[in-house]
Amino acid sequence: MYVFWALRVATPVPFQKQLHSIFSNESEVAMWNRLEDERIDSDDIERMSDAWAKLEVGLGTEESE
Repeated sequence: MYVFWALRVATPVPFQKQLHSIFSNESEVAMWNRLEDERIDSDDIERMSDAWAKLEVGLGTEESE
């Protein structure tokens, strides 16, 4: 608890800036929303990649016939 208080009250120093770059300073709700948005975006990209691969396979089989 003291460490958390010390990091909040102390003037920024290089070590403290490094800690803030490693540990998020956002609320739990904001972090949850951001991570959920990232998960949804990654699912969209994965679905698009799968659809593109299926399209390429389909075009490849049509050309070979």
